[in-house]
Amino acid sequence: MNIGVIGMGAVGMLVAHQLVSNDHHVTCYVRREEQLMQLKQSGISLVDGQTVYPEVLFTNQINTHELLVVCTKQTQLDPVLQLIETNAHLHGSILFLQNGMGHIQKLEKLKHNSIYVGVCEHGVNKVTDYQIKLNGLGQIKVTGLNSGVNDSLYNQVSDSNFPITVHEQLIKVLNEKLVVNSVINPLTGLYEIRNGKVLKYSGIEQLAKQLTYEASKSLQLEVEEMWELVRNICYKTSENKSSMLIDLENGRETEIDYMNGYLADRYQSVPTHHMMRQLIKVKEEVKGVEKWTSS
Repeated sequence: MNIGVIGMGAVGMLVAHQLVSNDHHVTCYVRREEQLMQLKQSGISLVDGQTVYPEVLFTNQINTHELLVVCTKQTQLDPVLQLIETNAHLHGSILFLQNGMGHIQKLEKLKHNSIYVGVCEHGVNKVTDYQIKLNGLGQIKVTGLNSGVNDSLYNQVSDSNFPITVHEQLIKVLNEKLVVNSVINPLTGLYEIRNGKVLKYSGIEQLAKQLTYEASKSLQLEVEEMWELVRNICYKTSENKSSMLIDLENGRETEIDYMNGYLADRYQSVPTHHMMRQLIKVKEEVKGVEKWTSS
């Protein structure tokens, strides 16, 4: 299959790596020249695994693909959506893999017939501009945003070593991921700890429980089930750094507005999520985080 992947962070590089490994023709799209040169020279390397060599182009050189996978962060999504709208004639199916929920309303406005939304449950970290480390195997869950999932497309892309499962209950899948992200990300970012430490300190664990309770109640999810899910992910990814912690360590803008901020803007009964957004925003300011721009 001819597949394009936009965004070479941890998830984008993992997706591209696995698709190339499964004999698909993959083109990776990046915006930074230094990463483009690094990927062309070194390929995408999986720690303790193989190196693959996909085609690499700048994002504004986008070509026609049977499937386009968008793996950019929420903070970087708007210019990509504009690019997709401008070049709508070039694309086949489009799959968006983002944390949070802020992008759904934006995607519903796209004038495109075949849009999928998914969540990536693999534990993966970006080591360098060309190297990733897989910390835990998971799966990618997808659903059709404006239509059902194309069985032919799904069967061609899914593989036993890189499973992609179809979930028709889009909102429930995304809401569950939102709860997990809105608990683990801000707490690990604020206290500069790895995921497993959320459950080690009683004070942080109590905050995690309160965040889980508020989010679950607001999203009409079972509180105990969601708390068990949060705990399991903390245990399974205990040595991982969350994406928010990594962003703060590297002076990058976080996705707090699309996680806790999404909840805070829509529900009144989430005071702890309001507080977490404020605290992370202050931490960004203290660290001198630069806001992302498309230039």
